[in-house]
Amino acid sequence: MNKIAPGVTLPAVAGGPLRGILRRVTAYSAVLALADFMFGAVYVSVLLARDLPPAQLGILFGISTAFSVLIEAPSGAVADKYGHRRLMSAGLLIWALALAILSVAATWALVLVGLLMWTAGMALQSGTTAPIVVASAPESDRVILFDVLMRRASVARWVGSSLGAGVVFALGDWVPGGVVIGIAAGVIAVLGLLVPLVFPSSTPQPELDMQSVFRSMLGWSRRREVVPLIIATIASGLSVTVIVVTWQPVLSPGLDLRLNGLLLMALTLAAAMGSLLSKALHEVDAAEMSLLAFAMIAAGLAISSLVAGGALVGYLLAEFGLGLSMVGIGKWQHLEFSDELRNTLYSTLATVGLCAALVANSALGILWQQVGLPVTVLVFAVAVAGLSVVVGTLRKLAPS
Repeated sequence: MNKIAPGVTLPAVAGGPLRGILRRVTAYSAVLALADFMFGAVYVSVLLARDLPPAQLGILFGISTAFSVLIEAPSGAVADKYGHRRLMSAGLLIWALALAILSVAATWALVLVGLLMWTAGMALQSGTTAPIVVASAPESDRVILFDVLMRRASVARWVGSSLGAGVVFALGDWVPGGVVIGIAAGVIAVLGLLVPLVFPSSTPQPELDMQSVFRSMLGWSRRREVVPLIIATIASGLSVTVIVVTWQPVLSPGLDLRLNGLLLMALTLAAAMGSLLSKALHEVDAAEMSLLAFAMIAAGLAISSLVAGGALVGYLLAEFGLGLSMVGIGKWQHLEFSDELRNTLYSTLATVGLCAALVANSALGILWQQVGLPVTVLVFAVAVAGLSVVVGTLRKLAPS
């Protein structure tokens, strides 16, 4: 059952002992997204300005992305075994150190070290908040808990990203990009130091055998009711990739940095509104919410490609759908996870999403060169819609 029964109210979960931890998770998500977005908005330009050739930089990005897949896959199992708060803090501190290195790195070797540490830090802390919240919650009303948690965290991340875009927009003319990255590193380092003080610990499971965990992970991923979720995760990876890679050349081909900042704020706020919509849909099945979101994403991308002058409206609709999809997919995922292997299974699907994004990036580049950007965006719109149909069909065939 992936939806809330009529008459059950959200405040029942949001109140009581969970109120404080949900507020802290919300604040944490917003601040981390702000710092991450500050870094993401400038780091490519900063590294290019240090005379690193684009081709060499592309190779370094490829190596770091592949490394992120290798780290992400086992990171959840490590967190389930040794403790989620411990991995969250360690990951954030490694992430902060990586950004500090990248803020001053001027050689390819130092850039590679920074990029590898960056991806490792992000992988170690990913997926750790939900197990920490679950450890402090009763086993009843999990559907409501994940609805509240995913919505608040998603809205917070999008609002934090919008604020990060605003900070870069405000500082861009008079603060060097390296300093912006250094500020982001400092913010993430503070978060890493605060984690042991503000979050409760989850119970480590040192008795977990890693080989048994990986066998359980593979067995779980082959279950008929899980396959639609895996395909939906692939659709999510494609959606994020095409929106992130193409919005700038479609909406701001002249590379106006201030216009980019304004567009980013608008797009991230649209995604935040999409996440907020999930509150009105809290009685809708999580999978159905995800399919509705994918329909919005596909429609938005199609509008941007086919309707003259419709690019901005199309991307705002796609971002709105993306915000809704993050809540729906997140809720759906956690309702399929067991408490014992919650972070392990999260990392399993995160790895699927990363692999989908890697393939999508390659395909997007090839299509862009061969048929042009509008047709490429339309192809991805059709792909997202097609995967949604597959998900819906498989759910009907899967055992209830």
